[in-house]
Amino acid sequence: MSELLAALSSGKFFTKLDLREAYYRIRVKAGDEWKTTFNCPLGSYQFRVMPFGLQGAPAVFMQLINSILHGHLYCGVLVYLDDILIYTNNLEDHVHLARSVLRKLLEAKLYVKLSKCEFHKTRLDYLGYRIPGLGLEMDPEKVKSVLQWCCGWLTFSSHRVR
Repeated sequence: MSELLAALSSGKFFTKLDLREAYYRIRVKAGDEWKTTFNCPLGSYQFRVMPFGLQGAPAVFMQLINSILHGHLYCGVLVYLDDILIYTNNLEDHVHLARSVLRKLLEAKLYVKLSKCEFHKTRLDYLGYRIPGLGLEMDPEKVKSVLQWCCGWLTFSSHRVR
């Protein structure tokens, strides 16, 4: 993770893409569907596509996305599961790279969830970090949540000791 975030220090423009239903685009190998069987009051069912929660699902998905974006990885594109970050030094290169990445995703029938995407920003939040910030900063909303939790816990503990 630290290597991914360190690579961002050279970027001035950023685009964040969130893939929609990414795992469901991967078919379960024919004959292995029985391994995904689950029971409910309405009967037994099997997945034909990869569900979330399978032990090897993240690794399989990363192999897929790495093969799709292999020419761009660490050259302006970082991927963490279904979150893709595009970073460049100038806007012209940024637009070109973003279009190229989106084209490759479309060819692979992977689609983005527009409501979670941010395009051509000079600052954004990615995986709990604010990029670029002054170097690299924690996302203030995440820090706020931790501080609220810590303060509540400390107060509770101090009352209990008395």
